[in-house]
Amino acid sequence: MKHESEIRPTNRYEIENIESDRCEVVFFDLESIEEETRIDEEGNEKTVYLFNDYREKMAFNEHLDEYLDENYSDILEKVKQRDYNKYAEEVRAKRNKLLEESDCKMAFDRLGFEIPATISMTTIITVIKNFFNTLKDIKNGDWATYRQELRDITQQEGFPYNVKFPEKPEE
Repeated sequence: MKHESEIRPTNRYEIENIESDRCEVVFFDLESIEEETRIDEEGNEKTVYLFNDYREKMAFNEHLDEYLDENYSDILEKVKQRDYNKYAEEVRAKRNKLLEESDCKMAFDRLGFEIPATISMTTIITVIKNFFNTLKDIKNGDWATYRQELRDITQQEGFPYNVKFPEKPEE
């Protein structure tokens, strides 16, 4: 997850919250560091660092530093993947809920499609024409566009950390 600080991380990890035989290790992705210059409220220029860090609960022992130094790259990749999967799962769950909530907008019984009481060749042609016009409205309508944007959410640049959900169409 991207964090911001006025202090540039220089260590690859920090061991925190040591309790008995457990601790939390914060892994810093030093290759992800971006530097920005900003103006604060008083008009002073300041440097801000943006970087990814990942937290992992681990067993604590006196040799943990050695283990982390020797296996840093492998551990970092695992915690990055776990972090990615966690956020991706949360975004997909929200997307699925929004799709489920909009299912009723795409149901035929909600579209006002009518079948005449008497059947004749003229009414059959009218029904078929109305049916395809209704399908066209469904397929090309705002709700269809909204639902497709929800389905495409995993294709957004920055997924799953920086996702913009589409706005629901007006009723």
